[in-house]
Amino acid sequence: AIVAYTNALKIRDNHLPSLFKLAFAYFRTDHFEEAQQYVQRVLEQAPDHIEAHDLLGVIYTVLGRYEDALQEFAFIQQHAPDYAQLTTHKVTTLLNMQRVDEAITELRAALETRREQADLYIQLGKAYSYKGQMKESEDAYQQAIRLAPDNVSAYTGLGNLYMVMERYNQALISLAPILPEHAENLDVIYVQGRAYAGQQRFG
Repeated sequence: AIVAYTNALKIRDNHLPSLFKLAFAYFRTDHFEEAQQYVQRVLEQAPDHIEAHDLLGVIYTVLGRYEDALQEFAFIQQHAPDYAQLTTHKVTTLLNMQRVDEAITELRAALETRREQADLYIQLGKAYSYKGQMKESEDAYQQAIRLAPDNVSAYTGLGNLYMVMERYNQALISLAPILPEHAENLDVIYVQGRAYAGQQRFG
């Protein structure tokens, strides 16, 4: 994809769709500095490009530039408050900043109108676990599973929560519904390994 979009730009310099797709391709391959450069070129041409502001906010979060990320999300909040990924991306930044109460407030507000969005419950479960509110965290992960029974992140989030609570057998049980289909998923393997170690099962 990177080669294809780079070649496209040789034919049509500053072609907006190619610039954005190239930025996204660099982001997906963990070339964050290059992704930032290309997404900023998009915004030079189209300052109101909401997806570009969102991608730049995510890039800033990965790079640890949290205040810059929040500025990008604030722009989206002002100009496109219903943008689908706004809450999840902003909350990720807030959690990285240890601003957990703000993250929970954002999530609960979003859930007032998007009660069927499983990824919001996954983030809520994570946020509650940061505060040590284990029952609330467990309830949030379980609600995510009810809404999206195939969402691996909901199961691994719940499994990780049980690990923190030293409920090792429950952590393993929580993964059962997604096995063996997702047995090679790295997050699943990680939870399983920690659970077995917690049970002193090293064989």
